[in-house]
Amino acid sequence: LCLAYSETNKRGGLIKSALSVNNLLNAPSIKKLGVTNSNIFIRTMCLTLGFSFFGNAAAAQGIIFLASYHILMQFITMVALVLDAFAHTAEAFVGSAYGAKNLQKFDKSVKMTTNFSIVFAFMLSFTIFIFGPFAIEILSTDKNVISTANRYLPYCALTPVIGFAAWQLDGVFIGTTSTREMRNAGIVAVIIYILAHYLITLKLEKDGIWISFLIYYLARAFTLSYYYPSIRKRIYSSS
Repeated sequence: LCLAYSETNKRGGLIKSALSVNNLLNAPSIKKLGVTNSNIFIRTMCLTLGFSFFGNAAAAQGIIFLASYHILMQFITMVALVLDAFAHTAEAFVGSAYGAKNLQKFDKSVKMTTNFSIVFAFMLSFTIFIFGPFAIEILSTDKNVISTANRYLPYCALTPVIGFAAWQLDGVFIGTTSTREMRNAGIVAVIIYILAHYLITLKLEKDGIWISFLIYYLARAFTLSYYYPSIRKRIYSSS
């Protein structure tokens, strides 16, 4: 609050007209904000369902598999933190281009952030594959857990390469406030993931748990890609 007060004063203080009842209780604006937040909430719940389902599937396989799952998820969390940086960058640059209705700037921003994301995705996959075994031994002293974690490490190492598009497109859609499309894509993606899990684990069992999780990332990317042309179309029609 202190920082907000200081920054507001630097910019000339509050604009009294902005604090009028008509502006504060602007029904169309409030409705738009509510719809946007509702869409993001539903999409977030879909993500939570997907990751919770993955964790529950791991828990059903016993303590050893669950412990190895938690170790490998630490790597995936670090991957998410790195690749989310490019998604956040995309939000800013893409959002600016979208607001200006500048299709050329929009395409350039998407291409630039995506290229960086691809490079770092491969670097992260390589790092996990090569140095993962050493990190696993630091995170656990149980031989069975270490062995199991190493057994499924290749699936974990594939996550950045397979999942970078999902993270990147999240940034594009947030930046353009295309939350309705994100909501729909999130619902479809989690349904695809759960169906894939039950189908694949029938034959591949524990491997199927990880394979279906990777399919979840692909489903998130493909469902968002389906809506991506509509964003460009909106910019083109307004320019």
